[in-house]
Amino acid sequence: MRLKRNYLIKFLLIALVISASSCEEEDYPLLLDNNQQASLGELESLEISSGNNRVLIEGVVKDPNVSEVRIFWNDRSNSIVVPVSGSAEADTIREVIDDLEEKLYIFEAQTFDDAGNSSKIVSAGAEVFGSSFANNAGNRQVVSSALRNSLLEVTYSLADRSSGIIGTEFLYEKASGEEHELFLEPEQNSLSIPDFKSGSSFSYRTLYIPSLMAIDTVYTDYDEYTPIALPQLKNASAPFEAAEASGRWGTLAEWNTNEAIKNHGGYGGWDANNGFNVESGWGAPAIVNGKIYQTVTAAAANFTLHVEFNAHNHSEEDEGGYYIVVAKGDGLPDVENLATAPEVLGYERVIGGVMSYSVEFTVDDDMTEISVGIVTTQDDSGRYGPINSFEIGPGTD
Repeated sequence: MRLKRNYLIKFLLIALVISASSCEEEDYPLLLDNNQQASLGELESLEISSGNNRVLIEGVVKDPNVSEVRIFWNDRSNSIVVPVSGSAEADTIREVIDDLEEKLYIFEAQTFDDAGNSSKIVSAGAEVFGSSFANNAGNRQVVSSALRNSLLEVTYSLADRSSGIIGTEFLYEKASGEEHELFLEPEQNSLSIPDFKSGSSFSYRTLYIPSLMAIDTVYTDYDEYTPIALPQLKNASAPFEAAEASGRWGTLAEWNTNEAIKNHGGYGGWDANNGFNVESGWGAPAIVNGKIYQTVTAAAANFTLHVEFNAHNHSEEDEGGYYIVVAKGDGLPDVENLATAPEVLGYERVIGGVMSYSVEFTVDDDMTEISVGIVTTQDDSGRYGPINSFEIGPGTD
């Protein structure tokens, strides 16, 4: 909106200048003939359309005696001559003036015949735009990006058409190696690309038309962005699969489960009724430092582990506690060491009434092994906690 207000102020100034010039013809005595009379038809319907370091000047000549139109700018220090056919029919002139600085201009037009007679001066103004406009308008900002295998999802900041934006060009490389281009309308702020080449970058630029009279589109410089591949957990959402089972209880496929979790006759962590579930009590013994985790490789970046529970009855008052943990290396520390273990990147305790958890963590070095999962110490009074899903997403910058 700031750009729009600035341009409105500038065009109001243009209107004042034009008004003054049209009312004070005596300001231009050097351009009139010796009789001090405007003996020719003036240039009618004068319009100046802004461009990228240029303008388009249009007007109509109806006097058949006119042989040329002279156009002046920069306080008449610059000018061009536009020949006119001199036919009985109205003659339309269309002339582009190039290589103009980015600023406000007042253009003056006057017709002449072969004898040197001239018309009244007509004036109009225009704001020439260029790189400064593009720099001030700015490129559209990436709010977030997530790359899961070859699926890239990008979210942009919302765009306002009143700023002059008409869209965003988006260039990327497909998994096949082919370059591909997409175009986002201002109202579109998200992209989902199923075939993005992992490890590559995408680039984008924003397109603007500064005014309704503009003859050119302004392009920002390209910005380049390399999305971070998100570590992918396996068997990480309902319905969870079992590696092995006996009756109701089993162990989870793709997850490491320690012996403390297997408190149902050598099985535990997988529940035929609930999927991922660690349960103690109701005839099953307590669990001390039970652990279920996966180990994956992560790039240097900020991440967020999102965990959604279906239900649980854990409490802050419980001795021990149930924790969602991310740690460097292969394995997770014990409950009592979570606060001090140097390998821990982040953790959250599961407490009563809260079903959604987000653990923010940062990996400092590329190709770092991290372990993701749960650590729990829970008594035999009856504790359970079915989980719907685990997912590693992008973190906040």
